[in-house]
Amino acid sequence: MATPLRELQRLIRLRLAEDRDVVGFDLAALRMIARVANDRKDSFLSHDETQPKDIWAGLGLGSDVAAALEGRSRKRQL
Repeated sequence: MATPLRELQRLIRLRLAEDRDVVGFDLAALRMIARVANDRKDSFLSHDETQPKDIWAGLGLGSDVAAALEGRSRKRQL
């Protein structure tokens, strides 16, 4: 009876160690996302009013099209 219990204890410890690693990795990712979100929020809030902010910068594929459309709509409004 003691041998199966020891084996079960060993397996539970292995599984808990794996789960702890996964949770730690996920927590680190969430902290990174929160840090990036705060940095972006701060950069949008503290930009110079005389210089227009390029909200499409760094968004990847398609952002140049969106920026062109945004620029075109500004010209029409003026």
